[in-house]
Amino acid sequence: ELYDLLLPLAWDETSIDDVKYGLSVTANFDVLYYDPGWLEEAGVTVPFESLDAVLDGLRAMKEARPDSIPLTVQAVAGEGVTTLKTLLAAAGAPFEGSVPDLTSEGGIYTINWFIEAANEGLLPPEAIAWGEDESRGAYVSGDAGMILDGFTSAGDFNEAEGFDYPDDWDITPVPLSQAGGGQDGVALSAARTWAVLAGTEHPEEAADILKYVAETNNLVEAVFEGSVPMRQTEALNDPRLQEYWPFFTEELKEAYLGSEPAPAGPKAGEVEAILEQMFGEIVVGTDKTAEELAEQYQPMLDEA
Repeated sequence: ELYDLLLPLAWDETSIDDVKYGLSVTANFDVLYYDPGWLEEAGVTVPFESLDAVLDGLRAMKEARPDSIPLTVQAVAGEGVTTLKTLLAAAGAPFEGSVPDLTSEGGIYTINWFIEAANEGLLPPEAIAWGEDESRGAYVSGDAGMILDGFTSAGDFNEAEGFDYPDDWDITPVPLSQAGGGQDGVALSAARTWAVLAGTEHPEEAADILKYVAETNNLVEAVFEGSVPMRQTEALNDPRLQEYWPFFTEELKEAYLGSEPAPAGPKAGEVEAILEQMFGEIVVGTDKTAEELAEQYQPMLDEA
């Protein structure tokens, strides 16, 4: 009965040749956090129909508050490029393992999206030295109007003094269309996986632990300790979630249920470092075109 409550992705993500090696019962996913007052001032409405609409919204936000940061990002080397990878997937850029195809239509679109955002002052060039703390700090302080971040950050924002939901912050899904009119890409979710080691002396006891973790009450109670959304239908629809996650709307739940595993591969670290280099070049401002950047960095990714 408990097995039937688990979403197929909870098993599929950790299966090779139909052999299950783990259970991915919870997973984080990226969303767009925004300042409701700023968007209202700029005449911007959510949810966004497309990534083009997000870019246009940032432009309107910049016009409304010229001295502020429409979209805060992190671009310091070593802390990842989740924002870039999330938009690559949303725009339809294919991945081979952890390697995105920057030369694809979706890849070129995404690179150009960030080039335009950076060159128009919609991203902070000082973000080349920003990690998660600085990027989130700009959003919480009100200096930035939008941030793409994991759903887990909502719990932190919800506990920040003087930063109240839904007056000071709210959430909307990342659109999966470049220009609207149809879905181009996918949403990504990053799993928390439990696995049983081969040759364990206590396989039945290990299986009991997996069952315990996946039980509805335990998954829901873990939310109050900072856990992430679950891939278990009964827990996902438990009304108690609204006590701690009033922002987990049906719209967000639908986006989460439709998500796919984050791209992964044996050389993910090397790939991440190359993407960080390219993203940093974009954030500080570049005269290169999207095609030129793709031609420069794709061979490096392929050889990683």
